Amino acid sequence: MHFMYYIVEKLEQVADQYKYLFDFLMLSANKNLKISKQMLDLYESLSKMLRLYHELFYKFDNEKAKQIDKMRTD
Repeated sequence: MHFMYYIVEKLEQVADQYKYLFDFLMLSANKNLKISKQMLDLYESLSKMLRLYHELFYKFDNEKAKQIDKMRTD
């Protein structure tokens, strides 16, 4: 059961980062903010990782856990 607490903690951390991003984007909405391709790629990876954590929470799978670990180290 300890892995569930870990997953919930990580999901909460990711959700916090999304909140900070959206707060920043809302404050910058009228400032012609340009988002780089690199930043978009990073958030695409983050979204994929979030989806894997979500799936892992509801059905633990060692392969998904390994995939998340690999994504973290890349």
